[in-house]
Amino acid sequence: MYSTQIPACLWFVSRDRHDGILFVDARKMGEMVTRRNRELTEADLKQSFKESRKLKRRYLPI
Repeated sequence: MYSTQIPACLWFVSRDRHDGILFVDARKMGEMVTRRNRELTEADLKQSFKESRKLKRRYLPI
């Protein structure tokens, strides 16, 4: 596993989706596993997926 002391942003992109991008601010999610490293929990991931599905239903495809 790699780590960095600066904030990082992860993007997950699908080739067959061209109708938008959803950015998730997960700075306050997860649990500290060391003094500097934070890991997302299973509950955090499920909540993120749930919110993304909710938003997907609100918008019409472009």
